[in-house]
Amino acid sequence: MLNGISWGQFFMVAGVLLAVYYLLLLKPWKNARRRHDAPQPVLPGSGEAMAEEQEFPEDMAEPNENELGVAEELAGRLREIIGQTGQGNFVRAELLVDLQEEIALYPFLNNDMYRAAFNELVRDEVQKKCAVVLSERELDGLWE
Repeated sequence: MLNGISWGQFFMVAGVLLAVYYLLLLKPWKNARRRHDAPQPVLPGSGEAMAEEQEFPEDMAEPNENELGVAEELAGRLREIIGQTGQGNFVRAELLVDLQEEIALYPFLNNDMYRAAFNELVRDEVQKKCAVVLSERELDGLWE
């Protein structure tokens, strides 16, 4: 049966089959590696994100020094309110009302950029100091 095939033909067919096998085996591995080597998105709050120049959408103006100062003032007040609540008897409804009243004093900070930052601040501080997790609905309700 194999008398009609030379060793050259045998090695040629074996080489082609081996090449096809490795191509089929290595192609998925190469694609997976390419996805792994792709640049990863920079997460907010990481050192790389802070180092990069921030770009703001066209509908959102770049914050000026005065707004940042007022935002820091509000952040301090919110931390203070949460800290006082965390030391005494915690009542969720009272805390939310107090935070909502304080935020209402700063209506010009009610935009997507500041809103997201303050929601994260309130969520983290309440979780640390009051051992309670606020829902997104409760956090969004602070701005109404």
